[in-house]
Amino acid sequence: MAGKKVKSVDKWKAKKWYSVKSPVMFESKELCEVVASDDKRLINRIVRASLLELGMGGSSQMAMFTTLRFRIKDVTGADAGTTLLGHDISPSFIRTFARRGKSLIHQVVDEKTKDGEALRLKIIAVSGARVSENTRRNLRNALVEDCKKAVVEKNYPGCNLRQAFRTHFQSSQTDNQNEKG
Repeated sequence: MAGKKVKSVDKWKAKKWYSVKSPVMFESKELCEVVASDDKRLINRIVRASLLELGMGGSSQMAMFTTLRFRIKDVTGADAGTTLLGHDISPSFIRTFARRGKSLIHQVVDEKTKDGEALRLKIIAVSGARVSENTRRNLRNALVEDCKKAVVEKNYPGCNLRQAFRTHFQSSQTDNQNEKG
């Protein structure tokens, strides 16, 4: 008596490719392609892309070392829509600013915008020379006050966040060019 042959099913053939699109603020560019067996398995997946891959920030170093995180929120056909979760700047890139004889000041500010969106700002300031603890505290307080005022005064609805990103990165590039020149 020979054993029965069981026909194996290739699960890979049952899967489909989906194109993951960035939010409208990033011109709905394609972030990547992912494979899944079902639309429901894509929801809440997190996808990462650098600013350079999205075509923002030009050829600045900041664009190379800044990674944006997106969460897949909906799937229509073969396209998956996303929302922006946040961004990360490579710690090695931040360390290049804080050399010996300088102080690095970290601060986290939580605030709500006019349209009710929760916004968390993680501020990193580098001083020109070492500063005392008292000066650090005063700098932190000034940074928190300025950031809260800026968030409350400005309105960042989803459609204008792209402009806020562009404004931020253009101003940081201009500042870097002014320091070099």
